[in-house]
Amino acid sequence: GDRAFSFCESIESITVHGSVETVGIWAFCGQDNLRSVYIGDGVKSIRKGAFECDFNLETVTIPPSVKDIAADAFKDCGNITALVLPAYITNIDATAFDGLTGLETIYYYGQNVNAWNTLPAVAIADLSRNGAKVLYRASSKPESNAADFWRMVKGVPTTWDK
Repeated sequence: GDRAFSFCESIESITVHGSVETVGIWAFCGQDNLRSVYIGDGVKSIRKGAFECDFNLETVTIPPSVKDIAADAFKDCGNITALVLPAYITNIDATAFDGLTGLETIYYYGQNVNAWNTLPAVAIADLSRNGAKVLYRASSKPESNAADFWRMVKGVPTTWDK
């Protein structure tokens, strides 16, 4: 629910089970030690400020079931270097990812740049602002450019060239 685990300073890793439909408003905001978040397939919505100001957060996995990411959901999580992002999101608020200054890689569930361009334009601009590389999902090893495509290996996004 809303504010359920905000400012719990000892949490290092969070797995939100797929039976949870919505990550509540400010549910996990203000975590000092949080490093990784895995959101299970089944979650449909990430509400306002859900992970805001989790300054040490490094990796976030958002499953294909998520269709709505609200304002400030990951605001000021500047240490996030890797983000797994669904292909078909109905709404990503303009400020959902504000302050992701450390973002290096986006593991996108879409299979090509055309799919990427179907995301809300404001989200694409915000996520691309700092030059993060977008990698596309492939169910089998591509014949060329294997480093530009990824698959999930034991819950970890992995490029096909590895």
